[in-house]
Amino acid sequence: MFRHVLIAERLPFASYAMAALLHEVDDQLLVDHVFGQLEAEVALTETAFAVMVIDIRLGDSEGLPTLALVRMLRPETKVLVTVERVSASLVQRIRELGASGCLPKSASLDEIRDALKAVLQGEEWFPAMIAPADDTGPRPEALSNAQTKVMIKLASGQSNKLIAHDLNISEATVKSHFSAIYKALGVANRSQAILALQRLEG
Repeated sequence: MFRHVLIAERLPFASYAMAALLHEVDDQLLVDHVFGQLEAEVALTETAFAVMVIDIRLGDSEGLPTLALVRMLRPETKVLVTVERVSASLVQRIRELGASGCLPKSASLDEIRDALKAVLQGEEWFPAMIAPADDTGPRPEALSNAQTKVMIKLASGQSNKLIAHDLNISEATVKSHFSAIYKALGVANRSQAILALQRLEG
């Protein structure tokens, strides 16, 4: 049975190399490629992918908030996140946001194949590191769909007015969503929220 996989990677060469490795693992896969967050959003709304491999640093992405958006759009899709630099805190946050795996770009070919195979089989694959025991940190995964969209705009530094325009909501609604976002991140204002989102990415 053919299964559909989406690769969201900012570099075409890396994207097609990943597709080649996917076909080594399972030659019955149908693989689509996108190179930015907006393209990924469109693809996810149009197609039910079995698995998505996503670069946490897409060109128009805001990092972990983008993963939250992917999970919001397609909670049934298994997600493998690729990262340039890996840390215990980043792995923990990626796991908390519902991803099935986190793959360092420095991984060996065997590790990449193992990660792809595990996620395709519905299993998890994370680097062998101990996550911090503290479980009281920020929880962006607790936000609603609308709040997640506002958080992504916030992370890019957009003004309240621009966020309201882009999302076709009122500025009062934006401020209301900010309150929920601040609470989820454990902060008191916009500047602290942006810093907290940056820290979430390790």
